[in-house]
Amino acid sequence: MLEYSALFVEEDDPYQHVLKYFSDLLSSDGCVVIAIENQFGLKYFSSSHEDHLKVRLEGIEGYPVYADRVRTFGRTEL
Repeated sequence: MLEYSALFVEEDDPYQHVLKYFSDLLSSDGCVVIAIENQFGLKYFSSSHEDHLKVRLEGIEGYPVYADRVRTFGRTEL
């Protein structure tokens, strides 16, 4: 899960670092599959806890409690 990379990778840009790491492992015709949270899923709007951090509305609000360690990405950012 790309958005949690900063929890485990200590680099200036942990997200870019993780993508580069996996890119370097690929063959010339390989591809990386990226899994991301469904930030605007119905269950989050009905006040369910975020799946991994167990904080209500955290993903919808852009992870303010964990802003330095978790980040969401939209389609254009990816």
